[in-house]
Amino acid sequence: MGSVITPKKIAKGSEKDKIYEEIKNLQAGLDKTRVLAELFFSSQRTHFPYEEVKKIKRRLLELQRLPNKTKAHMYYLRELAYKFHQLQDYWDRTLKEIEQGTYYRTKLQQTFKEKLVKYREDEHSQEAKLMKNLENIYHRYLELSNNQKLDKSSFLQNLLATYERLKNSNPDKRIRITLVKGASGPKIKINLL
Repeated sequence: MGSVITPKKIAKGSEKDKIYEEIKNLQAGLDKTRVLAELFFSSQRTHFPYEEVKKIKRRLLELQRLPNKTKAHMYYLRELAYKFHQLQDYWDRTLKEIEQGTYYRTKLQQTFKEKLVKYREDEHSQEAKLMKNLENIYHRYLELSNNQKLDKSSFLQNLLATYERLKNSNPDKRIRITLVKGASGPKIKINLL
Protein backbone atom coordinates (compact mmCIF):
# COMPACT_ATOMS: atom_id res chain seq x y z
CA MET A 1 0.00 0.00 0.00
CA GLY A 2 0.90 3.66 -0.29
CA SER A 3 2.03 5.93 2.46
CA VAL A 4 -0.44 6.81 5.15
CA ILE A 5 -1.44 10.47 5.28
CA THR A 6 -1.03 11.77 8.76
CA PRO A 7 -2.40 15.02 10.14
CA LYS A 8 1.20 16.18 10.62
CA LYS A 9 1.95 15.82 6.86
CA ILE A 10 -1.24 17.68 5.89
CA ALA A 11 -0.44 20.52 8.25
CA LYS A 12 3.12 20.80 6.96
CA GLY A 13 2.05 20.73 3.31
CA SER A 14 -0.70 23.27 3.83
CA GLU A 15 1.62 25.50 5.83
CA LYS A 16 4.07 25.64 2.92
CA ASP A 17 1.21 26.46 0.59
CA LYS A 18 0.11 29.19 2.99
CA ILE A 19 3.62 30.65 2.97
CA TYR A 20 3.65 30.67 -0.81
CA GLU A 21 0.22 32.33 -0.89
CA GLU A 22 1.43 34.93 1.62
CA ILE A 23 4.43 35.65 -0.61
CA LYS A 24 2.13 36.08 -3.63
CA ASN A 25 -0.16 38.40 -1.63
CA LEU A 26 2.85 40.40 -0.47
CA GLN A 27 4.03 40.71 -4.09
CA ALA A 28 0.57 41.96 -5.13
CA GLY A 29 0.55 44.45 -2.24
CA LEU A 30 3.98 45.71 -3.24
CA ASP A 31 2.84 46.21 -6.83
CA LYS A 32 -0.27 48.06 -5.64
CA THR A 33 1.83 50.29 -3.37
CA ARG A 34 4.23 51.02 -6.24
CA VAL A 35 1.29 52.18 -8.36
CA LEU A 36 -0.05 54.35 -5.54
CA ALA A 37 3.39 55.92 -5.07
CA GLU A 38 3.68 56.67 -8.80
CA LEU A 39 0.23 58.26 -8.71
CA PHE A 40 1.43 60.45 -5.86
CA PHE A 41 4.62 61.39 -7.74
CA SER A 42 2.58 62.35 -10.82
CA SER A 43 0.28 64.56 -8.66
CA GLN A 44 -2.78 62.38 -9.21
CA ARG A 45 -2.93 61.40 -5.55
CA THR A 46 -2.73 63.76 -2.58
CA HIS A 47 -0.69 61.68 -0.13
CA PHE A 48 2.10 59.11 -0.22
CA PRO A 49 1.09 55.54 0.82
CA TYR A 50 3.15 55.42 4.05
CA GLU A 51 0.78 52.99 5.79
CA GLU A 52 0.95 50.50 2.92
CA VAL A 53 4.76 50.65 2.97
CA LYS A 54 4.80 49.97 6.72
CA LYS A 55 2.45 47.00 6.31
CA ILE A 56 4.61 45.50 3.56
CA LYS A 57 7.78 45.98 5.58
CA ARG A 58 6.23 44.40 8.68
CA ARG A 59 4.78 41.45 6.72
CA LEU A 60 8.09 40.88 4.90
CA LEU A 61 9.92 40.66 8.22
CA GLU A 62 7.28 38.28 9.61
CA LEU A 63 7.61 35.97 6.60
CA GLN A 64 11.41 36.02 6.77
CA ARG A 65 11.26 34.89 10.44
CA LEU A 66 9.00 31.89 9.78
CA PRO A 67 10.81 28.63 10.61
CA ASN A 68 9.26 26.19 8.09
CA LYS A 69 10.39 27.67 4.81
CA THR A 70 11.75 25.83 1.82
CA LYS A 71 14.67 27.09 -0.25
CA ALA A 72 12.19 28.25 -2.86
CA HIS A 73 10.34 30.31 -0.25
CA MET A 74 13.62 31.83 0.94
CA TYR A 75 14.58 32.67 -2.66
CA TYR A 76 11.24 34.38 -3.37
CA LEU A 77 11.43 36.29 -0.10
CA ARG A 78 14.99 37.48 -0.84
CA GLU A 79 13.92 38.62 -4.31
CA LEU A 80 10.89 40.38 -2.86
CA ALA A 81 12.98 42.02 -0.13
CA TYR A 82 15.50 43.21 -2.74
CA LYS A 83 12.73 44.66 -4.91
CA PHE A 84 11.13 46.32 -1.88
CA HIS A 85 14.41 47.91 -0.76
CA GLN A 86 15.12 49.16 -4.29
CA LEU A 87 11.67 50.75 -4.46
CA GLN A 88 12.01 52.18 -0.98
CA ASP A 89 15.34 53.83 -1.93
CA TYR A 90 13.72 55.26 -5.06
CA TRP A 91 10.72 56.52 -3.08
CA ASP A 92 12.93 58.13 -0.41
CA ARG A 93 15.10 59.80 -3.05
CA THR A 94 12.04 61.07 -4.95
CA LEU A 95 10.33 62.37 -1.78
CA LYS A 96 13.52 64.21 -0.90
CA GLU A 97 13.65 65.78 -4.39
CA ILE A 98 10.01 66.84 -4.07
CA GLU A 99 10.70 68.46 -0.68
CA GLN A 100 13.71 70.30 -2.12
CA GLY A 101 11.79 71.33 -5.25
CA THR A 102 14.17 69.61 -7.65
CA TYR A 103 11.93 66.76 -8.81
CA TYR A 104 11.80 66.84 -12.60
CA ARG A 105 8.06 66.19 -12.91
CA THR A 106 7.32 69.06 -10.55
CA LYS A 107 9.65 71.29 -12.57
CA LEU A 108 7.94 70.24 -15.80
CA GLN A 109 4.52 70.98 -14.34
CA GLN A 110 5.68 74.39 -13.11
CA THR A 111 7.26 75.20 -16.47
CA PHE A 112 4.09 74.12 -18.28
CA LYS A 113 1.91 76.24 -15.97
CA GLU A 114 4.20 79.26 -16.45
CA LYS A 115 4.10 78.84 -20.22
CA LEU A 116 0.33 78.47 -20.15
CA VAL A 117 -0.07 81.66 -18.10
CA LYS A 118 2.33 83.50 -20.40
CA TYR A 119 0.49 82.21 -23.46
CA ARG A 120 -2.85 83.36 -22.04
CA GLU A 121 -1.37 86.77 -21.21
CA ASP A 122 0.09 87.01 -24.71
CA GLU A 123 -3.26 86.00 -26.17
CA HIS A 124 -5.02 88.76 -24.24
CA SER A 125 -2.35 91.29 -25.13
CA GLN A 126 -2.60 90.32 -28.83
CA GLU A 127 -6.37 90.83 -28.72
CA ALA A 128 -5.87 94.20 -27.01
CA LYS A 129 -3.28 95.23 -29.61
CA LEU A 130 -5.61 94.18 -32.43
CA MET A 131 -8.51 96.20 -31.02
CA LYS A 132 -6.23 99.20 -30.49
CA ASN A 133 -4.97 98.96 -34.08
CA LEU A 134 -8.51 98.63 -35.44
CA GLU A 135 -9.59 101.70 -33.47
CA ASN A 136 -6.60 103.60 -34.90
CA ILE A 137 -7.72 102.58 -38.39
CA TYR A 138 -11.24 103.81 -37.57
CA HIS A 139 -9.99 107.22 -36.37
CA ARG A 140 -7.66 107.58 -39.35
CA TYR A 141 -10.53 106.61 -41.67
CA LEU A 142 -12.69 109.34 -40.12
CA GLU A 143 -9.94 111.91 -40.62
CA LEU A 144 -9.42 111.00 -44.26
CA SER A 145 -13.09 110.70 -45.20
CA ASN A 146 -14.42 113.70 -43.27
CA ASN A 147 -17.44 111.49 -42.52
CA GLN A 148 -18.26 112.03 -38.87
CA LYS A 149 -21.49 109.98 -39.08
CA LEU A 150 -19.70 106.62 -39.42
CA ASP A 151 -20.84 104.21 -36.69
CA LYS A 152 -17.77 103.08 -34.75
CA SER A 153 -19.18 99.81 -33.41
CA SER A 154 -20.46 98.53 -36.77
CA PHE A 155 -17.22 99.63 -38.50
CA LEU A 156 -15.09 97.76 -35.92
CA GLN A 157 -17.39 94.72 -35.93
CA ASN A 158 -17.21 94.41 -39.72
CA LEU A 159 -13.46 94.86 -39.73
CA LEU A 160 -12.98 92.38 -36.88
CA ALA A 161 -15.29 89.82 -38.53
CA THR A 162 -13.31 90.08 -41.77
CA TYR A 163 -10.05 89.73 -39.83
CA GLU A 164 -11.26 86.64 -37.92
CA ARG A 165 -12.66 85.02 -41.07
CA LEU A 166 -9.32 85.44 -42.83
CA LYS A 167 -7.37 84.32 -39.76
CA ASN A 168 -9.50 81.15 -39.42
CA SER A 169 -9.17 80.26 -43.10
CA ASN A 170 -5.41 81.03 -43.12
CA PRO A 171 -4.12 80.27 -39.61
CA ASP A 172 -0.46 80.10 -40.65
CA LYS A 173 -0.45 83.52 -42.37
CA ARG A 174 -0.19 87.00 -40.93
CA ILE A 175 -2.78 89.61 -41.86
CA ARG A 176 -1.96 93.22 -42.59
CA ILE A 177 -4.72 95.82 -42.56
CA THR A 178 -3.80 99.15 -44.12
CA LEU A 179 -5.67 102.31 -44.92
CA VAL A 180 -5.11 103.61 -48.45
CA LYS A 181 -6.11 107.07 -49.61
CA GLY A 182 -7.92 106.84 -52.93
CA ALA A 183 -9.44 109.36 -55.33
CA SER A 184 -12.98 108.62 -54.12
CA GLY A 185 -11.98 108.45 -50.46
CA PRO A 186 -10.05 106.16 -48.10
CA LYS A 187 -10.07 102.42 -48.67
CA ILE A 188 -9.16 99.59 -46.36
CA LYS A 189 -6.73 97.11 -47.83
CA ILE A 190 -6.22 93.65 -46.26
CA ASN A 191 -3.19 91.56 -47.25
CA LEU A 192 -2.14 88.04 -46.28
CA LEU A 193 1.56 87.70 -45.52
